[in-house]
Amino acid sequence: MPDIQEVFRMATQKVRPDPGSLDRQHRDQQRRTTSRKVTVYALVAALVAVVAIVALSTAKPGGTRPAGESTTPSLAQGLNRQDRIVVGLDGSTIQEISGLPNDAFAFSLSGDGGTIAFVTAPKGVNHVATIGMDGQGLRILGLGSQPAFSPDGARIAFVDTREGNQDIYVMNADGSGVTRLTTDPHGDEFPQWSPDGRTIVYDNLGKATPSSSGFSDTSVIMTIPASGGAPAKVSRGSQDSEPAYSPDGTMIAFRSHADIWVMNADGTRAHRIARNRAGTADAPQWSPDGTEIAFTDYTDIWRAELPLGSIQESLPIELVRVVNLATGRVTSVGHLGMATFFNRPQWIGNDSLLLNVARRTTN
Repeated sequence: MPDIQEVFRMATQKVRPDPGSLDRQHRDQQRRTTSRKVTVYALVAALVAVVAIVALSTAKPGGTRPAGESTTPSLAQGLNRQDRIVVGLDGSTIQEISGLPNDAFAFSLSGDGGTIAFVTAPKGVNHVATIGMDGQGLRILGLGSQPAFSPDGARIAFVDTREGNQDIYVMNADGSGVTRLTTDPHGDEFPQWSPDGRTIVYDNLGKATPSSSGFSDTSVIMTIPASGGAPAKVSRGSQDSEPAYSPDGTMIAFRSHADIWVMNADGTRAHRIARNRAGTADAPQWSPDGTEIAFTDYTDIWRAELPLGSIQESLPIELVRVVNLATGRVTSVGHLGMATFFNRPQWIGNDSLLLNVARRTTN
């Protein structure tokens, strides 16, 4: 019988948007929807009852929120829209980005800061698209998810299942020249480029079946030449995912066992740099000068009621944080949160971030 932590994890599971969004997958999903919802509702109801009993027996003045968390106008129950904004590291709004579809998510910013790649779902199927930071020039490029701009902005790596398996692909920034890079029978995900544009780092889920939260006990960090070739395993452990190269290409940040770690680019000297505060830390992204890493921190307190691409469910919020590599100090970016770890923070210079912030409609 699962313990209370396992029940809690299952009931507050993260929702991984389907990278390929093929018609076959949608038909399967529709057939499973009714039974899955009944199971989840029953599980949540049971969990609520248990939590209520525990809360009544252990309640203290001030409630049960984790230290440092509070409900504020910028992050509250009933989140139902996304604001696309550039913010300072204190959370203050610098610029609002217009023109993006309502369901847009999984941003990747071009090297010159002028273009955003993202995922949207016209007619319910996930596609990679681009738009200018000025809100102009929206282009739907093709099927796919998890886009990542190359450093020179000429190419985009992405994930798709068009060949029947979840693999890494690359294409030109205009959607032409699509090339499949990986063919492993186990799923590949979260591609990111090396600073010189020659290598793509990603994670492979391995043989273990992903858990209800979408993570695999056998996931490892891999690299592959961006021009094609043989993949190479980098990480020495397991449960390693969501990698990102440092600006000089000598290190890789990644998620491992719910915390943020860094290692040398060859996989040596792996060490933890930031623990999760609310549930699990995700989506590390280096600042341009390599002194800080932005990441997101999952919390079960808030779940947004908004669509992301082809997913239209209650999505867990990830709070945005930054860790200083020299001091190890972790700070929150205001009190801002994004729906799911697919919304990776995007640096603009060393003192601001492009975020896809979940908000509550006030009108």
